[in-house]
Amino acid sequence: MSRSLRWWLVNGIGGAVVLFGSFFLTLALIDASEVSMLEEARRGNAVRIKLDPKACAAGLVGGLSCERPYEGRYAAANNSWTIVGRAADSDKVLTRTDTNAPTEPGGISLWGLTATFDRAGKLMRGNAAVGTVEPAEGKSLLARLFR
Repeated sequence: MSRSLRWWLVNGIGGAVVLFGSFFLTLALIDASEVSMLEEARRGNAVRIKLDPKACAAGLVGGLSCERPYEGRYAAANNSWTIVGRAADSDKVLTRTDTNAPTEPGGISLWGLTATFDRAGKLMRGNAAVGTVEPAEGKSLLARLFR
């Protein structure tokens, strides 16, 4: 093999390794910096809980309303969830704190109703999907309540 061909092969392969390696390293850094809903909630950041209307129709969420979202905040010190929202039969905004949530990350108590959510925010009661959990906006009811 000639010297110039060997030089081109070594530099071409080396360049390709650097290019692909930096691409996958960049992807790993982006993925590592993305905070999951589990981590957001465990830090005590306010979350918005939206219930699926199908869950209400099936009776999976008791007296909770699927028409309007709820806002909640987790307190790790006593494993409590404070939830602000409206019951299905009321227009009055209510606040309730419960400590019966499962203790693992993603465990939540919505006015005494226990459920879990995953990293993406999919809310589950047993094997049934009942809604979503997402970051609350800055002007949330709960943020104003805890000022």
